[in-house]
Amino acid sequence: MKKLILLSILLIVGCRELDDCDGVKRGRAELDDCGECVRGTTGLVYNYLMDCSGKCNGNAILDDCSVCDTDTTNDGAIDNCGVCDNDSTNDCVQDDCGIWGGNNSPNTGTCDCTGIPNGIAVDFGCGICIDYNSISFSKVNDNTSTSLLPTVCDYKNNFSYTYNTPAPNMESSYLFFDSENDTNSIIISAPHAQRAYRYSESDNTHSRDLYTGAYAQILHNLTGMPTIIAKYKTDDPNYYDYIPSETVLYGDYIGEMIPYKKKIKEFIEDDSNNIMMVIDLHGSKNDHFERTWAIDIGTGDGQSLNSEIGECIPSIVTYIFEQYDIQISYDEVFSGWTNETVTRFIAQDVNKDLDAMQFEMKRDYRGGCSSDTEYYPDNYFNMIMAYTELIFTMNYIYNSEIVTQ
Repeated sequence: MKKLILLSILLIVGCRELDDCDGVKRGRAELDDCGECVRGTTGLVYNYLMDCSGKCNGNAILDDCSVCDTDTTNDGAIDNCGVCDNDSTNDCVQDDCGIWGGNNSPNTGTCDCTGIPNGIAVDFGCGICIDYNSISFSKVNDNTSTSLLPTVCDYKNNFSYTYNTPAPNMESSYLFFDSENDTNSIIISAPHAQRAYRYSESDNTHSRDLYTGAYAQILHNLTGMPTIIAKYKTDDPNYYDYIPSETVLYGDYIGEMIPYKKKIKEFIEDDSNNIMMVIDLHGSKNDHFERTWAIDIGTGDGQSLNSEIGECIPSIVTYIFEQYDIQISYDEVFSGWTNETVTRFIAQDVNKDLDAMQFEMKRDYRGGCSSDTEYYPDNYFNMIMAYTELIFTMNYIYNSEIVTQ
């Protein structure tokens, strides 16, 4: 009998040990530090009656600044700059660029690289920020394809009169238009405006790059930059640095510098001039361009870009031409370095650190005469305007404090 009573007591005690503080058998509720039954099926969190100071049933509150006290009058708040205090008089404000707590720093918020909200200045990197309000583009804005292309056509026709005529003498083998301003820093060149003698090709002749002479002349009119253009058929100035032994023109001057290049070199090395760039215009057949770009620019993989800002020039050129929907590539088809090109000559034989580029234009982007078999006036006009904007932009940069002459 005693054994039976003891067994019953053990069973009762064992069953009671399975109940949690909420009366649930094998439940998970427990007593917290304030003596409250929490967790499990209670729906209450541990120490839910404890305030931020650790006092059960206390009144202390943690404000936005993580300060725990019972005084609600000193509660702080986080302002838009992430500063937390209870002084509303020192809350940060937005600057003109839309940055909270900012100081109108360039390239922040809506500000351009000059610090002007919604400005039009462009940051090309390398410390070059160009405020286009500082550059006059009147020659660009005042022209239309209707007003400009007939002049281009006239120039092209003028060059056609002598495109296959041998140069009568060395001095008249090219046209040179002098600079209209002593701050002009760019030479425009068109060495293949006419056919040229190249003795490694059939008939000893290299074809002319149609319209390049007309483009060079119209760009001189628009920008005032010094410009040199082949006028007659002569030993190829984009293939020879010096008069070759095979020459059919200048047998008495073999070994002397090609007149075209001699003129460029003398003009650049004249200290009274301010030349920092040579833009050498060329053209090629459409089928030489495997993709849809309009220009391949030869720099000898960067070897011809030798000024202080040389490495930045491709990004500047690309940006400007893309504004006119003209896609370009660099050194993919014509590196401007394979032969004794004008671009290579500028980099290696001219005693000055400057930039030179060979612009090889697709045929669809060279024109001006409506009588041509194929006529794309928008392409021609955009190409000329892109060159004009590039020339004005680079001239502005070269004459700023960015570049040491």
